Amino acid sequence: EKLVFEKKYSLYCITLGLCILSNYYLSIMVCIFLCLYFLVLVPNLFGSDGWKAFRARLLGAIGRFALFSLLAGGLAAVLLIPEIAALHATEFSEFNFPEKINWYFSFFDVIARHATGVSRETGLDHWPNIFCSSAVFFLIPLYIVNRKIPLKEKLGRLVLCAFFIVSFSVNTLNFIWHGFNYPDSLPARQSFLYILLVLLMCYEAFSKLDGFTVRELLVSLACGLGYLLLAGKLVEDDAFTQGTFVLSACLLAAYALLLYAWKKGKEKQPADSLPYQRAIAIAVLALVAFESTYNMALTSVSTTSRSSYLESIPAYRELVARNEEKDSDFYRYEKLSRVTKNDGALAGYPTASLFSSTSNAAVQDWYDRMGMSESKVFYCFDGQTPLSAALLNVRYLFSRSDAEDSSLYTLIDEQDGVYLYQNNYTLPAGFILQDGQDFSSSDFSEETSDPFEVQNQMAASVSTSDPLFVPIESEESGNQAFFDVYTEGHYYAYCKSSKIDTVSISSASVNKTYKKVKYDYILDLGRHEIGDHV
Repeated sequence: EKLVFEKKYSLYCITLGLCILSNYYLSIMVCIFLCLYFLVLVPNLFGSDGWKAFRARLLGAIGRFALFSLLAGGLAAVLLIPEIAALHATEFSEFNFPEKINWYFSFFDVIARHATGVSRETGLDHWPNIFCSSAVFFLIPLYIVNRKIPLKEKLGRLVLCAFFIVSFSVNTLNFIWHGFNYPDSLPARQSFLYILLVLLMCYEAFSKLDGFTVRELLVSLACGLGYLLLAGKLVEDDAFTQGTFVLSACLLAAYALLLYAWKKGKEKQPADSLPYQRAIAIAVLALVAFESTYNMALTSVSTTSRSSYLESIPAYRELVARNEEKDSDFYRYEKLSRVTKNDGALAGYPTASLFSSTSNAAVQDWYDRMGMSESKVFYCFDGQTPLSAALLNVRYLFSRSDAEDSSLYTLIDEQDGVYLYQNNYTLPAGFILQDGQDFSSSDFSEETSDPFEVQNQMAASVSTSDPLFVPIESEESGNQAFFDVYTEGHYYAYCKSSKIDTVSISSASVNKTYKKVKYDYILDLGRHEIGDHV
């Protein structure tokens, strides 16, 4: 607004540059929003001095907007250019614009997401998370009827709000907002900009008290309550309960009552109004605090406590420091049980797992062929075998158990319940094959999706010994599979159904649950003795 109306550019240019520098992904959405908001501001450039003056002001505003937007991008180019180059190596570089236009849900259903206590969406169901107080349900109608807000300003903002809601609902617009890609969970990430716009409109409706009458306040309240009543009957989604709409209606009525009291207080003499307004302000603050806290407690994403999350970090760092005094070579560490896919970055050791939107697509493909956990935003050591661990130069492994398979790992150190093992089978970071041996993926069958077959083919290309993995017979009954152990050794399983996300193993030797099996990784069943029933 300062850039367009006051010809002041420094605040705009510097903050946009910092925005792009700090987060290029969200900055895509910010830049789209700025273009749209510029169009909203254009009608306000028209004045009583006619079309010629309007044209001059418009051209000047367009020039400033273009110049200082480009300059802001230039300020961030030190990271922006490498990021663009890195993205070309990711799966996000593939441009597949949707062929058909699909509507996910209705305008009416999206607006209901403003209610208090609506379950948050973190998956792939596209629902936007747009809670910003139940007061929205009557403050927006109040904004519409407020006579102190110019019509051209209202129309532009309301149209932009409507465009946001359509964008949440239409696949092609959703695709564009997210940088010509669909987000991998956590949908509608541009919703923070919609919330900003809605709160701005709500504030203006409240701040211009003389722009509406008490009757219009009551009509706006009736509109909000009427919508919530209808939504309680018509909206069918697991994210909502009847209590959601009842509580939102109660909060809505309380906010409207306090606004009515505030408006009446403003009409009193200044000498009498200050204590009265303070009391109302405290009541509003208490109501907002209650609503925000209740909504957070009911809908926030629970993970773990900070102390629990960080409690083992000193142990990992101490083990790494002691080990590197003895072994200063180039190698990787890994974990047989992890908190995140970036544990190595958190504790400060080189690893074979990474969660990043700019992770390399070729690496992800390799992990997939090897039966390890991966998606377009991460690759992970889960699903490793002695061969894949050796190829990735994983020389040491952390575990919470002091009884890992001694045929594969040797226990060498311990710190506060964290055990450090040395991998008995490993390779250096680089190695040379003999003439005629080819370890490239092109040598292997592209027809098989069985990672055990892939690894057997890889081993066969450099060795004439027996296969690394030998299949065993098992029986199936319902959602369970059974096998008896006739040969002592380390066992693995592979689940080919994408519909299964959790698998548990039960035997005399091992009791364990594997989660997120949908990522198609090999399950390490551990070492089993002869006679075990698994």
